[in-house]
Amino acid sequence: ATRCFKDMKVKWIEVPSLLHKDSVQQSSTLVPPLVLGTKPVTALAMNDVSISGIDFHCSNVLDNILEDKAFYNCLLKKISSDNSSTTALIHGIDGAVSKESLKNFLKGLTWTFSSGVNVRRSLYGNKEKSLSQLPMYELWSLDVKPHVESFATKYISSRLSKY
Repeated sequence: ATRCFKDMKVKWIEVPSLLHKDSVQQSSTLVPPLVLGTKPVTALAMNDVSISGIDFHCSNVLDNILEDKAFYNCLLKKISSDNSSTTALIHGIDGAVSKESLKNFLKGLTWTFSSGVNVRRSLYGNKEKSLSQLPMYELWSLDVKPHVESFATKYISSRLSKY
Protein backbone atom coordinates (compact mmCIF):
# COMPACT_ATOMS: atom_id res chain seq x y z
CA ALA A 1 0.00 0.00 0.00
CA THR A 2 1.38 3.35 -1.04
CA ARG A 3 1.34 6.03 1.61
CA CYS A 4 0.76 9.66 0.78
CA PHE A 5 2.16 11.65 3.69
CA LYS A 6 0.73 14.88 2.29
CA ASP A 7 -2.81 13.62 2.87
CA MET A 8 -1.96 12.32 6.35
CA LYS A 9 -0.79 15.67 7.80
CA VAL A 10 2.44 14.09 9.00
CA LYS A 11 5.33 16.07 10.44
CA TRP A 12 8.67 15.63 8.64
CA ILE A 13 10.26 14.26 11.79
CA GLU A 14 7.77 11.35 11.72
CA VAL A 15 8.44 10.33 8.09
CA PRO A 16 11.45 8.01 8.69
CA SER A 17 9.66 6.00 11.37
CA LEU A 18 6.57 5.70 9.19
CA LEU A 19 8.61 4.61 6.18
CA HIS A 20 10.34 1.88 8.19
CA LYS A 21 7.35 0.80 10.28
CA ASP A 22 6.82 -2.46 8.34
CA SER A 23 10.52 -3.34 8.47
CA VAL A 24 10.65 -2.76 12.22
CA GLN A 25 7.64 -5.03 12.73
CA GLN A 26 9.13 -7.72 10.49
CA SER A 27 12.50 -7.52 12.27
CA SER A 28 10.84 -7.86 15.65
CA THR A 29 9.50 -11.26 14.58
CA LEU A 30 12.65 -12.46 12.78
CA VAL A 31 15.46 -11.43 15.13
CA PRO A 32 14.37 -12.74 18.58
CA PRO A 33 14.30 -16.41 17.49
CA LEU A 34 17.89 -16.02 16.22
CA VAL A 35 19.03 -14.69 19.57
CA LEU A 36 16.66 -16.25 22.08
CA GLY A 37 15.26 -19.29 20.25
CA THR A 38 15.91 -22.97 20.88
CA LYS A 39 18.96 -22.85 18.58
CA PRO A 40 20.27 -19.29 18.95
CA VAL A 41 23.12 -17.95 16.85
CA THR A 42 26.09 -17.93 19.21
CA ALA A 43 28.85 -16.92 16.82
CA LEU A 44 29.38 -15.63 13.32
CA ALA A 45 30.76 -17.89 10.61
CA MET A 46 32.93 -16.93 7.62
CA ASN A 47 29.94 -16.66 5.29
CA ASP A 48 28.28 -14.17 7.68
CA VAL A 49 30.94 -11.56 6.98
CA SER A 50 31.35 -9.76 3.67
CA ILE A 51 34.91 -10.01 2.38
CA SER A 52 34.50 -6.66 0.62
CA GLY A 53 33.92 -5.04 4.02
CA ILE A 54 37.54 -5.67 4.95
CA ASP A 55 39.24 -2.79 3.20
CA PHE A 56 41.68 0.03 3.88
CA HIS A 57 39.23 1.72 6.25
CA CYS A 58 39.42 -0.98 8.90
CA SER A 59 42.60 -2.91 8.18
CA ASN A 60 46.13 -2.59 6.86
CA VAL A 61 45.29 -4.64 3.75
CA LEU A 62 47.07 -2.32 1.31
CA ASP A 63 50.23 -1.99 3.37
CA ASN A 64 50.22 -5.75 3.76
CA ILE A 65 49.87 -6.62 0.07
CA LEU A 66 52.40 -3.96 -0.94
CA GLU A 67 54.97 -5.69 1.29
CA ASP A 68 54.89 -8.61 -1.17
CA LYS A 69 57.87 -7.64 -3.38
CA ALA A 70 56.75 -9.77 -6.34
CA PHE A 71 53.27 -8.20 -6.29
CA TYR A 72 54.69 -4.70 -5.79
CA ASN A 73 57.11 -5.05 -8.72
CA CYS A 74 54.47 -6.59 -10.97
CA LEU A 75 52.09 -3.75 -10.20
CA LEU A 76 54.76 -1.13 -10.83
CA LYS A 77 55.62 -2.73 -14.17
CA LYS A 78 51.98 -2.84 -15.29
CA ILE A 79 51.28 0.72 -14.22
CA SER A 80 54.51 2.02 -15.78
CA SER A 81 53.61 0.42 -19.12
CA ASP A 82 50.04 1.78 -19.02
CA ASN A 83 49.68 5.15 -20.70
CA SER A 84 46.08 5.84 -19.72
CA SER A 85 44.98 8.96 -17.90
CA THR A 86 43.98 6.72 -14.97
CA THR A 87 47.57 5.75 -14.18
CA ALA A 88 49.15 9.03 -15.32
CA LEU A 89 47.99 10.66 -12.10
CA ILE A 90 50.09 8.43 -9.87
CA HIS A 91 53.42 9.22 -11.56
CA GLY A 92 55.50 11.86 -9.87
CA ILE A 93 57.13 14.80 -11.66
CA ASP A 94 60.15 12.60 -12.36
CA GLY A 95 57.92 9.83 -13.73
CA ALA A 96 58.49 7.60 -10.72
CA VAL A 97 55.71 6.00 -8.69
CA SER A 98 55.99 6.36 -4.91
CA LYS A 99 54.71 3.71 -2.54
CA GLU A 100 52.21 6.23 -1.15
CA SER A 101 50.81 7.12 -4.58
CA LEU A 102 50.59 3.40 -5.41
CA LYS A 103 48.72 2.82 -2.15
CA ASN A 104 46.30 5.66 -2.98
CA PHE A 105 45.80 4.18 -6.44
CA LEU A 106 44.96 0.81 -4.82
CA LYS A 107 42.51 2.57 -2.48
CA GLY A 108 40.70 3.83 -5.55
CA LEU A 109 40.63 0.39 -7.16
CA THR A 110 39.44 -1.26 -3.96
CA TRP A 111 36.66 1.26 -3.51
CA THR A 112 35.59 1.16 -7.17
CA PHE A 113 35.57 -2.61 -7.58
CA SER A 114 34.97 -3.99 -4.09
CA SER A 115 34.10 -2.15 -0.88
CA GLY A 116 32.26 0.72 -2.56
CA VAL A 117 30.13 -1.48 -4.79
CA ASN A 118 26.42 -1.23 -4.02
CA VAL A 119 24.73 -4.51 -4.92
CA ARG A 120 21.26 -3.25 -4.07
CA ARG A 121 18.78 -2.77 -6.88
CA SER A 122 18.09 0.81 -7.92
CA LEU A 123 14.66 2.15 -7.07
CA TYR A 124 14.56 4.04 -10.36
CA GLY A 125 15.81 1.29 -12.67
CA ASN A 126 18.91 3.22 -13.73
CA LYS A 127 21.38 1.12 -15.66
CA GLU A 128 24.95 1.62 -14.56
CA LYS A 129 28.00 0.50 -16.45
CA SER A 130 29.09 -3.00 -15.70
CA LEU A 131 32.20 -3.00 -13.52
CA SER A 132 34.00 -5.02 -16.19
CA GLN A 133 33.62 -2.09 -18.59
CA LEU A 134 35.41 0.36 -16.31
CA PRO A 135 39.09 1.27 -16.78
CA MET A 136 41.49 -0.80 -14.66
CA TYR A 137 39.00 -3.66 -14.16
CA GLU A 138 41.42 -6.18 -15.62
CA LEU A 139 44.24 -5.00 -13.36
CA TRP A 140 41.88 -5.23 -10.38
CA SER A 141 40.40 -8.63 -11.16
CA LEU A 142 43.56 -10.41 -12.26
CA ASP A 143 46.25 -8.84 -10.08
CA VAL A 144 44.90 -6.92 -7.09
CA LYS A 145 41.67 -8.69 -6.12
CA PRO A 146 43.24 -12.09 -5.34
CA HIS A 147 45.66 -10.44 -2.90
CA VAL A 148 42.98 -8.29 -1.25
CA GLU A 149 40.58 -11.23 -0.88
CA SER A 150 43.30 -13.52 0.48
CA PHE A 151 44.18 -10.93 3.11
CA ALA A 152 40.50 -10.33 3.97
CA THR A 153 39.78 -14.05 4.34
CA LYS A 154 42.71 -14.48 6.73
CA TYR A 155 41.74 -11.31 8.59
CA ILE A 156 38.16 -12.49 9.15
CA SER A 157 39.22 -16.02 10.02
CA SER A 158 41.71 -14.82 12.62
CA ARG A 159 39.08 -12.73 14.35
CA LEU A 160 36.34 -15.35 14.27
CA SER A 161 38.60 -18.02 15.71
CA LYS A 162 39.26 -15.92 18.83
CA TYR A 163 35.71 -16.32 20.12
